[in-house]
Amino acid sequence: MPSVMVGVTPYAWILVAAGFVGGLVLFVRGLVAYRRDRLVEAVATSSLDALAAGEVRISGVVEPVAMTLVSPLQSTPCVWYRARIEETGEDGRVLMNEERAQEFDLRDESGRGRIVPRGSALGDRARVRCVRRPDRG
Repeated sequence: MPSVMVGVTPYAWILVAAGFVGGLVLFVRGLVAYRRDRLVEAVATSSLDALAAGEVRISGVVEPVAMTLVSPLQSTPCVWYRARIEETGEDGRVLMNEERAQEFDLRDESGRGRIVPRGSALGDRARVRCVRRPDRG
């Protein structure tokens, strides 16, 4: 009985295996990102006067406390930025990778709170300390 795989080189099998493994890795990474995003979406938005312990999502108007930062790529005032410049091509060097955050007040209909970013996780999952203060009007 003749072999069905006549003329297939070992290199072809290596390419097939590499493609399969690469696809599997990308699938798992996508699944992990999907689960992380679903966790963030599952957290309900709270007002400042009803904050609970643990992870919360708050929404309001950002007001700088003492000073603002200036984003290096757009030169706009802000309280947080993440800037990354990569060189394209074979090298793929990272020319700039910078993230900065400044404490700020967040105001919503229930009051005002001081947001103090800790670490550099504001863009992904923020690690912040919120101190409620009476509204300054």
